[in-house]
Amino acid sequence: MNPFEIRAYRKDDLPFLKDLVYQMHERLRPFDTYLPPANHIIDDYFGYLIDTSIATSGTFFVAEADDRIVGYLCLFGLVSPPEPDQYPDKYSAVADIYVLTEYEDRGIGTALMLRAEDHARANGAKKIELNVLAENRDAVEFYRRLGYRERIKVLTKAL
Repeated sequence: MNPFEIRAYRKDDLPFLKDLVYQMHERLRPFDTYLPPANHIIDDYFGYLIDTSIATSGTFFVAEADDRIVGYLCLFGLVSPPEPDQYPDKYSAVADIYVLTEYEDRGIGTALMLRAEDHARANGAKKIELNVLAENRDAVEFYRRLGYRERIKVLTKAL
């Protein structure tokens, strides 16, 4: 098992990050028929991730192994609750996390999540949230092992 390093992203990482965001999106498409092909959304979506992470005092963390980036996590630093019927306290949100398949089961995802939690605490967040596709059972179990619990379920019906 090769060692890895978790670090904040640098500007020269952006092309590699964009490619990983593309790969992550394509890997998730089988779990959700509402996700369009990555080539239709990648520019707008990647721009959204960058802009929102900067605007909220968030960041990207990257995982490096074997002299390349093998995973990432995008954290929105401090965001407001989406509805007015919730406590107004800002919180952190994991927007995306992805590790290349051949680097899974090495602790990289856990290390990325722990780094994000540290960043959230340092920003004053009292909680951290994330969305996960219901059919992505491996991801759901991963988050549960890290102490995350379901809070809201979104139900969808095609018309």
